[in-house]
Amino acid sequence: MLCDSTLRCDGLLLEGLLQERLGNIQDATRWLQVAVKEFPDREEPLQALCRLLFEHEALPEAEVAIEELLRRTPIDAAAYHNLGVVLVRQGKQDRAIHAFQKSLELRPDAEMTQASLDAVLLTRE
Repeated sequence: MLCDSTLRCDGLLLEGLLQERLGNIQDATRWLQVAVKEFPDREEPLQALCRLLFEHEALPEAEVAIEELLRRTPIDAAAYHNLGVVLVRQGKQDRAIHAFQKSLELRPDAEMTQASLDAVLLTRE
């Protein structure tokens, strides 16, 4: 798949997933970064990279990746929520509040996002 230009993006994604399953998070990250770089017009590589970095607590890297995802797809409510979580974990409460609020503008009935926003606001009191 990696040698076939029509399948290369999928091959890179699969290799990244395989490396993640094997516990090789750094290798998985590298494979997904290659996919993002080589296929900037496809959303799947960046989404996969964001998920990997978020789930494995690579917070600064996840922040950058999610912000890039939001630059490309500014109506992704889940990405705003995840950005808020990443920002809270890094102690960036003011920016987290904004991210949660933006997520709620796009998805007003998201109970988890509302609870996350409420929790951050309570810490500021």
